[in-house]
Amino acid sequence: MYPLLDPKYNEVLRSFKVLRCLRTLRTLRVIARTEALRLAIQALFGALPAIGNAIIVCSLILCIYAILGISIFKGQFYYCNLDSTPYSVKGLKEVLQSVDTKEDCLRVGGAWTNSEQNFDNIWYAIPLLCEIITTEGWLSIMYKGIDSRGIGLQPKENSSP
Repeated sequence: MYPLLDPKYNEVLRSFKVLRCLRTLRTLRVIARTEALRLAIQALFGALPAIGNAIIVCSLILCIYAILGISIFKGQFYYCNLDSTPYSVKGLKEVLQSVDTKEDCLRVGGAWTNSEQNFDNIWYAIPLLCEIITTEGWLSIMYKGIDSRGIGLQPKENSSP
């Protein structure tokens, strides 16, 4: 039997393949030889405590705004979803205008659905605030806040500008 085909032999080889990741340490030799790189790395490690402090302060500010968003908008981003109902597009618009509360939505056969982006708890609020901070998609969130009227109420366009 050939030793390379033996499963036990392959397991031994796999354990040596793990040692290949040590090749990444070659870059440390380059850093040790170059004075400018050594100074840059030392400056980076020297700045880590200050960077950590900045991250902690930013996280606390983000948590404060998340709690503020929860206290203002909790449960207000729900809407009536009539996608699965048999109404035509024209009839759908008329039915949607007649829906004012959660009970009206359920009465016409709709689903009372929460938005994917909401302030219902801190685990939803913090990523939502990160999205707002990066200014990526913040307009849709702003319009949801403007259209919200309260818990259990269907959003209406520009109800609270």
